[in-house]
Amino acid sequence: MGNPPEKSAQQKRSLGLVVLLLLGVHVLLSAIAFWGPPSLVYSNPITSRYRQLVVIGPFFRTSAIQTSAHLAVRFKTAGTWSAFKDYSGEALLEYNRHPWRYDKLKLMDYEHYLLRSIGKINNRQLTPAAAASRVFQELNQLVLQEYIQQPIDSIELVNTQATYQPETNTHLRDTIFMHRYNPNAVARPKN
Repeated sequence: MGNPPEKSAQQKRSLGLVVLLLLGVHVLLSAIAFWGPPSLVYSNPITSRYRQLVVIGPFFRTSAIQTSAHLAVRFKTAGTWSAFKDYSGEALLEYNRHPWRYDKLKLMDYEHYLLRSIGKINNRQLTPAAAASRVFQELNQLVLQEYIQQPIDSIELVNTQATYQPETNTHLRDTIFMHRYNPNAVARPKN
């Protein structure tokens, strides 16, 4: 009918050992992720992913919160320009009001990924190579499909970076690129 008492006790001991072993591995990887040399932590895919996905904290690293990227978007329709709008900034505010809206953070992260990628192939102005790149095509699609969602004539993008200066309690803005273009002239990204 049931397990003999010895077999049940053996299963509990085995389970306890497995849990203890997993806890030990977690503590070891967490210690390496927190206090290990950065060259080891970030070059090793196991510790890098572990730090990114499992280890909680430190929540406020100066390097992580001093700089933030922003994309201001405005568009022209029927001869009139809209006001600039920071859609990912609004997504962050929406997430702060409703923490279960994780999709808002994913959208913001995707935008920042695209901006960083474009930044690697251009320098202060959107070069023709950067404007013709797949990354820019994806950014154009993001802006059209997720942000604007209406027929338009032109788009102007201004990518800035804000750096917090704790000594003066101010933010310094630096323009990474500005670009005004016809979104219908940009090719669609190929899958």
